[in-house]
Amino acid sequence: MANTAKSRTSSTQDAVPANTTFSLRLRPKDYRTLMSYANLRKISIAELAREFILEGLKNALDPVEIERQMEEEKQRLLAYAKELREAAAEQSDDE
Repeated sequence: MANTAKSRTSSTQDAVPANTTFSLRLRPKDYRTLMSYANLRKISIAELAREFILEGLKNALDPVEIERQMEEEKQRLLAYAKELREAAAEQSDDE
């Protein structure tokens, strides 16, 4: 039997139409906030969501933003490791 599934390395762009619709679930509070902001900007909620998604993708793929996030995570991990070392040292002193 032939395998008809596309490999993970093949481009999925070929199968995506020019415009694609998708839906997502939001908590009522988040929906109201999004709707209020869209109304403030006098655009549809779909247009606002599209802007947010595209800006998020741009940031997610930006090398400068990636470096910033990596540095932030590095500092968080180093601070946590320091706390753990200090806690371990205090336990050693108590023994």
